[in-house]
Amino acid sequence: MNSSSKNDAADLLIVGAGVAGSAVALECATRLRRIIVLHADDGRQGTESASPHACARLKHYSIDIGEPLSYVAAWWGSDRLARMPCPGARVVQRDELAQRLREASSAKVVMLKCKSILGLTSNNLMWLVNYRDQTGNIATIKARNVCDATGRRSVVGRLLGSRRISLDNLCCAAAPVADLGAVGTWTEAVSNGWWNVCANTHLGTLSFYSTPKILRAAAGDLKSLLAQTRHIRRQISLNETARTRVQFCGSSLLSPCAGPGWFATGDAAMTVQPLASAGISKALRDAQCALRTIDTGGGEYDQRYQQEFAGFSKSIKAQYQSERRWKESEFWKHPFKA
Repeated sequence: MNSSSKNDAADLLIVGAGVAGSAVALECATRLRRIIVLHADDGRQGTESASPHACARLKHYSIDIGEPLSYVAAWWGSDRLARMPCPGARVVQRDELAQRLREASSAKVVMLKCKSILGLTSNNLMWLVNYRDQTGNIATIKARNVCDATGRRSVVGRLLGSRRISLDNLCCAAAPVADLGAVGTWTEAVSNGWWNVCANTHLGTLSFYSTPKILRAAAGDLKSLLAQTRHIRRQISLNETARTRVQFCGSSLLSPCAGPGWFATGDAAMTVQPLASAGISKALRDAQCALRTIDTGGGEYDQRYQQEFAGFSKSIKAQYQSERRWKESEFWKHPFKA
């Protein structure tokens, strides 16, 4: 850990120590003298795929994790199975990946436990960030730059007046599955949404994506919903006691997502539907931009994200439009109604 005084001003304060925040810490520790990371356990778990580019970046951090994923499979647009090879990709456990990144950065940054951010002010030269520590006491950190890595909550960005622009209101009901005996990711469209299974040899996550109204009507009964699939139900034995998590997972942009002395990263800047399988890759890519964003004041970063969100919106809409089997169903008629 950096040996300078706890009261010294930080070159960078990172709020959030998940995949995105920890990756920013690793990238910026190569040049910045003092980095402080405020860490509050967000409890984010689940099995996800990491792209070949993301896996290559993790190796750059000396992190070798997960199991090789040779292809992704989908029943989308027709009842025929389509496979897309993805050599170099891997299936990882999200919480394990975040922990490994925190461990890799812990010797280079000051890591402080945090319950909540109470407020922040700036005098154009320095940020003063008030937070509640793990014991409940209120403390203040001085920092020249602040990175919001708090996920879709965008705690820092919202305190600074930014707002989230939503493309859709997609929700997810997810449950853990075990012992599939195969590594892979499988996606199946159904009349009221779509399903995904992402698994390594021993652990996996089964997810159903639909509107809040459809999920409320199902009352969290994932097993009865699963019966509507034709293919995934043959692969999965859902434990009756498995806890189902329901959460928002739609696409959204924090606007603006950067400004003088601050920037958002990962899901705090932009969330993309899980159909894109880009969460980990995007978080690691953002981290590589962190030092340049600090140097340029954030305007270029925000503009890039505005353009990226517009491009993503077009591509994801085209992918949904390729599924034409249930054009009159409630879900497929208005998949992007926010």
